[in-house]
Amino acid sequence: MLLIDVPLIAMAVYLDHPEFFRGHLESGRDWESLYAVIVASLVLLVRWRWPMTAFLINLAHLTAASVLGAWHFGLLLLIALHAAARQSDRRVSIAAALACAIPFGIATYEWSADGFPAHILGGTVAGLTVSAWILGYWMQRAVQEQMTAKAVAHARRAERVQLARELHEIITRSVDVMRDEAAIARKALAGDPGRAARALEAVQEDGTRAMAELRRMLSVMRLSAQDEPDGHRTRRVGVRLLLDSALVATTCYIDWYVWLGQVRPMGNEKVYFFYAAVMLALLLRWRWPLAVMALHLAFAVAILEVRPDSDYIVGPLIALHAVSRLLDRRVSIQTAFVCTAPYALLFHRQGGNFSDPVDVAVTAAMCTVIVTMPWLLGYSMRRAAEGKAAARAAARERRAERLQLAHELHDIVSHTVTMMLLQAAGARAVLSSDPTRAEAAVDAIREAGDRSMTELAHLLTLITPDGAAPPAQHPGLEALNELLSHMRTTGLSVTIETTGTPADLDPSVNLTAYRIIQEALTNSTKYAGPDATAHVRLTWTDSELGIDVTDHHTGKRGTVPSTGHGLIGLQERLNAIGGDFTAGPHHDGFAVTATLPLAPAPAWPSPSDRTTISDRTGTESRPARRRH
Repeated sequence: MLLIDVPLIAMAVYLDHPEFFRGHLESGRDWESLYAVIVASLVLLVRWRWPMTAFLINLAHLTAASVLGAWHFGLLLLIALHAAARQSDRRVSIAAALACAIPFGIATYEWSADGFPAHILGGTVAGLTVSAWILGYWMQRAVQEQMTAKAVAHARRAERVQLARELHEIITRSVDVMRDEAAIARKALAGDPGRAARALEAVQEDGTRAMAELRRMLSVMRLSAQDEPDGHRTRRVGVRLLLDSALVATTCYIDWYVWLGQVRPMGNEKVYFFYAAVMLALLLRWRWPLAVMALHLAFAVAILEVRPDSDYIVGPLIALHAVSRLLDRRVSIQTAFVCTAPYALLFHRQGGNFSDPVDVAVTAAMCTVIVTMPWLLGYSMRRAAEGKAAARAAARERRAERLQLAHELHDIVSHTVTMMLLQAAGARAVLSSDPTRAEAAVDAIREAGDRSMTELAHLLTLITPDGAAPPAQHPGLEALNELLSHMRTTGLSVTIETTGTPADLDPSVNLTAYRIIQEALTNSTKYAGPDATAHVRLTWTDSELGIDVTDHHTGKRGTVPSTGHGLIGLQERLNAIGGDFTAGPHHDGFAVTATLPLAPAPAWPSPSDRTTISDRTGTESRPARRRH
């Protein structure tokens, strides 16, 4: 930092007080002024630690110098203002920028009394002040946005750790306890039916608690995923065009009074047209930054041949800002290096002595500072935009991950626990009358628990940070026959019909198709009653897969816990891959219909899409209302 600060401050002192470097110290007042400048300069070395202190000292110094009639550019004050905008709160830094009007206003008044155009001087110091503040502000914004992106990523990691902990401590433990109770019941069936009944009752109680905890977790995950704002606002093209037009108009106004107004007396009126075309090209710099940059550099060199005393400075800097804002850092640095050439030529044409090492060093330093400011501003704005985009992307991924985990949790746990509860209820019902059937039901509970524990362990590995997760093995339609076999063990009679030629499915579509059938049949086991029937129809076409699952009620089962997120999750899955989904009453039963593309069409469900189930099924239908 000192390698940058010391030359920068030395150059600012040289430009503000050249008499000190040339030995023009004739009175005690000059020496006092030198001491004051030294103090103000040394204070700037600690401006990153105490920005407002350094700013106030330099403000007082420049104000006193202006009152005493000594005019300076105020570069030391601008350096302090930049640090204040970079390190302090925005309101404080704006107040500091407004306070700069005091010494600059006094100096402008003094110079205007001597015949210097007040609007030119006032506009110049105002522009320098605003530039210093904007540069510091955007450097602060760049750091803040990058830190925000890292914080969002850290929050996502912490959330996954917390979810893994809750999943292990609540859901996994409950399923494990249910499996252990089923094992106890299996051993006690032959010798102690009473103990077996108590174990099966414990299975039902643990399953009810697990479903309640799962419902709570899914509600929290889904609400946080839906309600979290994106915070992205698109800037309107008209606003940017208006700001660009104002910037170009201000630049033309300053150039007219500085040098362009002197073109006509010299008979170079054609410069007006070239100048106007070059300045209007700045409006296109966001689309073709390098082309506009090359045009302005060529014009800057050419105008020096026509008017060696011209002060065409601002145009290339505006174009350079766009280059550093839009393009890669390496390209923008190379462009900035090339941009120093016309300014070095300008200083040489206006009296610079390249044979003098001091003039060469000062010229090089001034060219570097002039070019660095717009480049650094554009680069800081680019970094801020990148950080903001990264934060938005991480937030979107975080919400998508919540919904995906909510889907997988529901599909794994809800289906398994429902199966275990139904089997436990069936086993208790036939415990004394049909021990063989009770044994089969208890064995089904243990098998379902084993499958669920395997899937939950894999899911835990996936969501645990730094977990060495093996490739995901999600079920698909190839496991459909096994799913139907498990469903038949609950008493549900399931038939399947396939029309068309099966085709290869994208893994995400294959998983979605499996989950649709799984959820529909699980709901049938809950609500269709004992000995109900269900029919699954798969319709294959060249581009789509149609799934229809219908059941027929035969009565009413006992109360089975539900999470309330099943059909909502299916709607979100179908929206994510670009499919259609309906669910509602059908004659004496319930029907679930879905159309899936063979390959997913990337799309993310909007909040309105998540409420279409109730709209399509009709809230007045009792079966549709209680289906989850």
